[in-house]
Formats: sequence, C-alpha cells, structure tokens
Amino acid sequence: MSNLLTINPALDVDRMAATFQADGWIHIRDVLTPRSAAEIQQLLINDTPWGLSWQAEPGEPQYVPADILSVIDPAYINATTAHLTRARRSLAYSYAFYSAPLTLAGKGDLSTPLQSLFADLNGKPFLDLMRVVTGRTEVIKVDGQATLYVGGHHLAAHTDDVPIEGRRVAYVLNMTKGDWRPEWGGYLNFLGPDGDVEVGLRPRFNSLNMFTVPRWHHVAQVLGVAPIARYAVTGWGKDR
Repeated sequence: MSNLLTINPALDVDRMAATFQADGWIHIRDVLTPRSAAEIQQLLINDTPWGLSWQAEPGEPQYVPADILSVIDPAYINATTAHLTRARRSLAYSYAFYSAPLTLAGKGDLSTPLQSLFADLNGKPFLDLMRVVTGRTEVIKVDGQATLYVGGHHLAAHTDDVPIEGRRVAYVLNMTKGDWRPEWGGYLNFLGPDGDVEVGLRPRFNSLNMFTVPRWHHVAQVLGVAPIARYAVTGWGKDR
C-alpha cells in the first residue's frame, strides 16, 4: 500500500456508524487529510488518461480508452451524447472514465500513482472505515474507477444491484475542484418509491458518500454552463 489515500484521524466513526444505521447512507465531509485530498485531486486533474464510457441500450455498454478517444471525430462523440440524452427505457449513461486492471485489487504493479490509489482502496484504513461505518463486515474488497463528468454527462436511475458481483456498499469519493453550484446539475440523488428525489448530495471536495446496495439513485446531467468538471473515485465494497 502507499500513503496516497490517508483517512482523516479526527473522524467520529461511532457517530457516523449510528447515522448510517438509521438512514442507510452517509455523507462524510473532510474524509481525507488535506494533503491526501489535494494530491488525489491533482492526480485526477493532471495525470489520468480519461476514456469515455457510455450505454444507450440494455446490455450494450461501450468504452473507448484515452489513446483511441483522442483520434475519434468529435462529431461522433457529440452524436453519441445526444442519443444518450434521448434514451428513456434503459440504464443510459455517459461520462469520462478510467479503471484499474482487475489484477490491482489490493496487490500487483504499483508503479504509477493511479495504481497506488486503487490499491489503497483495499488497504486496511479504507476497508475498516467502510466496514465500521456501514456495519457490512462481510466486505472483503473494494473496486474503484475514476470518473469525470462534464456538460452532457449523466447516469440514469439504477440500484447498483448485480448479485453475481457481491456488491454490498456503494461509495463516491468526491474530488471536484471549486465551489459546485446546484444549477450545474451533477448531484447524486437518492430516489423514493414514487421516483421523487429524497436526498440530493452536492459533489463537494474531499467528501465520501456511502450507501447500501440496492438503492435507487442517479447522477443528474451536468449542464454545459458548468465552468468546472465533476471529479470522483467511485465503486463498491464487495463480499466476493
């Protein structure tokens, strides 16, 4: 493990655990030390090879890595985004994306800061924080992906429930630079049984959202007027 992801030692874990037990979700501010949060933020902004991930129809996810994305006609990307915004019958989404190879689940090649960050998610400090706060002691590993939302990017309503993957807890480690405004979109919204937004969580720098799986939620579309991008590290705590 590296020291890139360092948990804030001042967190009141017992209080957070009580909140999670009552609500099934939690928003933790200042979750990392200031140095750790600043380093991860700069890593995402300056040193992440962003590809594009999207889906318009059920079971047809697409991913274009950074080296290919750089030579694709921008008109094709724009047309794809327009198609996704019209999708109504499936889990439609589009956002910039980078994921660690599966072999880096807590071990393997740590030769780059990004690989070290993904490995740190499986280190004892982060795993213990997730287990203690959520009460899901069966979580044995954490996967991770870096995500970047700009104008037009969104994630439609879904529950994260994929039984074969053993997802127990979803998390979003927010690393958005600047003062995000609600009119820009990009909020993580929890939905009630009638589809109403029950909770909307701002993408606040150095904050961690965790919630039980399954839970209906979506990420509101980021509007083109947003002058900054929405950065995060996201994934799931799993029991297998």
